[in-house]
Amino acid sequence: EELCEQITGQKDASDPHRRRREEGLRLLQRAIELDPRHGWAWLAAGMAHTELGNFRESRWCLEKALELEMTPQGETAGVEGFLGECLRRAGELDEARQRSLAGIEAVEKADHFYRDTFRGVFLASLGRIALQQHHVEAARAAFNQAVLHLRGRSRARAGGHPFVQALCGLAQTDRDEGAFEEALDVFRRREAFDFFFMYCCVDDM
Repeated sequence: EELCEQITGQKDASDPHRRRREEGLRLLQRAIELDPRHGWAWLAAGMAHTELGNFRESRWCLEKALELEMTPQGETAGVEGFLGECLRRAGELDEARQRSLAGIEAVEKADHFYRDTFRGVFLASLGRIALQQHHVEAARAAFNQAVLHLRGRSRARAGGHPFVQALCGLAQTDRDEGAFEEALDVFRRREAFDFFFMYCCVDDM
């Protein structure tokens, strides 16, 4: 606890990045104040709230981002998939599943820079939701789709994180030691996949 406080400035070791997340959120709130039609800022603020466990605030921000996504000037694609992850963490699993599926559908229709990445992120999230609902076959199908999708698109921006998450999901679903070993190897080496930062694409997740 003392070492954690020296390094992070806080005693709670459960989230060593909490202070940085809070500072980032303050900056995002300022960005929204300056430009309330900036969809990426709303999405980022929503995911910062998700990481901090502020699920009601997260949902509000993500729904604002979704409203902006639906306009002709919309910059994002598949915000509902991120809302699905927020709801999963909040324990609202039925709606989380619906939102994740809607996010996958939206991003597949979009010619978006992060299309391949977001599809992998939302499939991995869908697999986690299914696991929490004890739907093993559905979890296996979602994780397998994510692995197959991202294995064929290894240079997708930030695609390494959802690829590793999906492999770990398969390891958990099927007690597949090989999937877990591959996940560890990919995560440690970081050679075959891109591990850029993106929402839900972070090392601690």
